Amino acid sequence: MKAALPEAAAWIPETAFDVRIGDPSEMILEAAAHEHADLIAMGTHGLGGFRTFLLGSTTERVLRRTSTAVLAVPLVKTQSVVLEIGRPRFDLHRILMGTDFSEVSTAALRWATDLAQQLRVPLLLSHIVTPVAVPARWRSYVAEVDEERTRDARARLETLIRQLKETVASEAVVSLGRPADSIASIAEERQAGLIVVGLMGQRGAGSPCPGSIAYRVLCLAHVPVLVVPPHADARMAPLGSRRE
Repeated sequence: MKAALPEAAAWIPETAFDVRIGDPSEMILEAAAHEHADLIAMGTHGLGGFRTFLLGSTTERVLRRTSTAVLAVPLVKTQSVVLEIGRPRFDLHRILMGTDFSEVSTAALRWATDLAQQLRVPLLLSHIVTPVAVPARWRSYVAEVDEERTRDARARLETLIRQLKETVASEAVVSLGRPADSIASIAEERQAGLIVVGLMGQRGAGSPCPGSIAYRVLCLAHVPVLVVPPHADARMAPLGSRRE
């Protein structure tokens, strides 16, 4: 801790240490529940290539079962947070929020909006339309369906932006593709310093396991990813009340 933080910084919080023996993901979740934590912060190893998507990592196991928001921070050359003696400086151009318009996404949007306000940065709202899966020879027949879904998504994002107009500067972007891959690409293209996503897996047979989309986002992204589970929105009040 002393090596990571600047000396004599007045903003350094009280720190308690908890060392446990056992499975890392189990111990992290147990400690978060015991301490009534509002946020779990974890570093990611930044594996590349095929190794990125191997199952069984500590982060993935935490995401599958957490009821606490998780901030996953990759090891990158250019850090978005500078720890100065006066106070931490967040060098973010914008925050990217990925939504599918579900109740879980609404909870994550509250976190994203509150953080954008506190850090005084714009919010980029994105929705990814997954193309209808059909054989290539039939693709032309469903292209119109995808276009209609894209138009509908843009209209819904514009409605959200109008609701947020008095709260935070925001912008909409709709993309056609795989959700996690597209979110990571948009973050890189638009220079977002933080990605916020809700914790969910699509429902139905053959759908991803809970947390799998979020896990793929943080595997692909080069910036911190804040993953918000369904019931974490109840903890936003104290976070929003600590504005300076």
